[in-house]
Amino acid sequence: MRRRLDDPATALEFSVLEDIRDQGNTDYFARMVHFEVAEIRDHMTGMATSWSTDYEDGFSDQHIEILERLLPRLALSLDVGPASGQRILAGDIRPGMMEVLPAVIFYADLRGFTTVSDTMPYERIGDMLNEYFECMVRPVMDRGGHVLKFLGDGLLAAFDTSTDEADPLCSLALSAATDAIDRVTALNEERRAIDWLAMELDIALHLGDVLYGNVGTADRLDFTVIGPAVNEASHIETLCQPPGYNVLVSEAFAGAAATCAQRLQPVGRHAYAASATPRNCSRSAFMYRVRSRF
Repeated sequence: MRRRLDDPATALEFSVLEDIRDQGNTDYFARMVHFEVAEIRDHMTGMATSWSTDYEDGFSDQHIEILERLLPRLALSLDVGPASGQRILAGDIRPGMMEVLPAVIFYADLRGFTTVSDTMPYERIGDMLNEYFECMVRPVMDRGGHVLKFLGDGLLAAFDTSTDEADPLCSLALSAATDAIDRVTALNEERRAIDWLAMELDIALHLGDVLYGNVGTADRLDFTVIGPAVNEASHIETLCQPPGYNVLVSEAFAGAAATCAQRLQPVGRHAYAASATPRNCSRSAFMYRVRSRF
């Protein structure tokens, strides 16, 4: 939307345009950039921006052209989050650009989502997931972690240890995990009080080197972390359900987490399925769970 504010013949249909004109501005330009979020079908997602100038002649055609080129890049940097956004704005947006980073991996998954989603109306599934994601995402972001990907009914997040020691970040990740579990517990109590179905949350924490960067095509890039450490975190998460643990951490995580070591209790060595290879179809790892009281 474009409006010349200093032209008496221009109809200013919104009061905010009059306010902007009264501040001495001569021209106004607004632009919406849509995000293509496949999982959100009933809501518009994107970035709305508005620009005004007090330049005597208003925006030139070149000014508008510059904004039109800039806004999709700015929108992409906001869509993928602050860390990836910095890389985009720095020009690191070519497909396949990746770097090895040490990280604390936070892998979360809702237990029983398939059963719950099969027994409730489709129109309520999205709102239900949003409530649970709010319980997961806020604890991570409040402690400086980066949510990298939503995985259907779970998410993948990371705490970058390349510029800081692992110990304090392990403590932050563990606090984020227990905070998320507490929030989901409170949400479940509210849902059960009105006879709605509820789900438990399982979280795995692991420490290892990951490949961080973007993969995809020229038209669609996905910033994420991949590698054996991420795969191992996903396998550890699958071990939560049989014994009823909500948070499991790897031996590598426990070894680095000196500050919060008293919060962890060893639960022995456990085998888990791994990608089938000619030499190795399963692995085992020593696990720790979070003490109920510490």
